[in-house]
Amino acid sequence: MSISITGYMRGILKRGMLKMRMLKGIFAKFLFLLIIVGLLYFLKSNLGGINNLTGLTVFNTNLFNTNLNEGVNKENPNELVNKLVYENISLPNVYFCPRYNCSGAMVDLINSAEKSVHCALFDLDLYEIIEALDNQFSAGVDVKIVVDNDNYKEIKESYGKELGFDGSNLSVSGNNFSGFIKQDNSNQLSHNKFCVVDGKIVATGSFNPTFNDNNKNNNNLVVITSAYLSENYEDEFDELWNGYFGKGEKEKQKKVKYPKITSAEDNLSIENYFCPEDNCEKHVLDALNQANKSIRFMLFSFTSDAIGDLLIEKQRQGIEISGVVEKKQNTNQYSEYFKLTDAGIDITYDSNPYNLHHKVFIIDDEVVITGSYNPTGAGDNKNDENIIILHNKQIAEKFIEEYFVVSSEV
Repeated sequence: MSISITGYMRGILKRGMLKMRMLKGIFAKFLFLLIIVGLLYFLKSNLGGINNLTGLTVFNTNLFNTNLNEGVNKENPNELVNKLVYENISLPNVYFCPRYNCSGAMVDLINSAEKSVHCALFDLDLYEIIEALDNQFSAGVDVKIVVDNDNYKEIKESYGKELGFDGSNLSVSGNNFSGFIKQDNSNQLSHNKFCVVDGKIVATGSFNPTFNDNNKNNNNLVVITSAYLSENYEDEFDELWNGYFGKGEKEKQKKVKYPKITSAEDNLSIENYFCPEDNCEKHVLDALNQANKSIRFMLFSFTSDAIGDLLIEKQRQGIEISGVVEKKQNTNQYSEYFKLTDAGIDITYDSNPYNLHHKVFIIDDEVVITGSYNPTGAGDNKNDENIIILHNKQIAEKFIEEYFVVSSEV
C-alpha cells in the first residue's frame, strides 16, 4: 500500500513539474514577446522606425532641448519640418582666406567629384576653379552652376578668357559655359556661396570663388561631409536651378527639410536655414539670445535693428559684446555701428584696405553662425542666402583665432 501511494505521489509531482515547465515556457515566450513589442514601440516613437540602413536616424525632438517649435503641418508641406536628425559627422574643415588658399580647397573638392557638382554662387572668376568645373563637365560629371545675373556677363567673359575662348561669343565657341551655368532674375541677389559635391559634401561660408575673395578679402570657407545637410542644400539648389528665386513662387520654395543635425562624434550639432523662406534673422536672434558669456562678431554689412537691439540688451545683462565690421559698408545712417558705439559696445572698423567679408557671430566661444547672410533687411527678406549654425567648441576656437587676427589688424 505504501509503495502504491508513493508511486501515486511521484506521478502527481511529475505531472505538476511538467505543467510548471509548460507554464514557464509560455511565460518566457510571453515575456520575450513583450520585450520585442516594447523595443519596436520605442524605435517607432523615438527613432522614427527601423530605417537606419544608411546610418541616418530620425529622432523625436521631444528627447532633445531644441528651439524648433514650428511643428509639422501635413496639409502644408512648406511648413518647417520639426525633426532633429542624427548622423555621424566628422568635424568640418574650416579655411580662412587670404591666410589660407581657399581656392585650392575648392579645386580639390571639385576634382574629387565622381557624380555631381552643384553650386549656387554670387560671383566667379578664378581660373583654377573655372578650369576644374569645365574639366569635370567634359568628363561627364553633372556640373550645374547658378550665378547672380549682375555678374553673369562678367563670369561669361572670364570663363572665355581663362579657357582661351572669345568671351563675347561663347555659345558657338565649342566650350561648356552655356551648358551648365544659369543666371537668376533681377528681383534679388543670388547671394549664396555654396557647392554640393556628389550629394554628400557641402562647401559654404562667405567665400566667393573670385580673385579678391581668395587673395585680398577676409573670408571663411566651411566644408562638411553630411548626407542630411547635402540634401538640404540640394533641395535649395533645385529650386534655384528651376528658376524659383527670392520670394518668388512660395508654393515651390519649401522650408528646410532638416533644420538641425546632431552628431555623436566630436560633440557637434549643425543648424541650417535658407533665406528668405526660413527667416534667417529669427534663427540668428534665437541663437544670440542663448548667450550667457560673450558674443563676438565679424560682419561685412550690418543694418538689422532687431539684432542690434538684442546685442545692446545682452550687454545690459552683463554679456561681453565685441565686434569688427567692414568700414566701407558701415559708415551710413542705416548701419548699426553708431547705435552700438553709443551704447558703449566694443565695435571697431576693420583695417583691411580691401574688405572684411565675413558674416560671423561667435557665441560663448562655443557656437558659430556663418554663411552668406549679412544681417540686413535684404539679406533676410529678399536675397537668396544660407546660414549654418555650428555648435562645437573646437570649430569656435578656429573662428576666435580669425577674430583675433582681424582684430589685431585694426
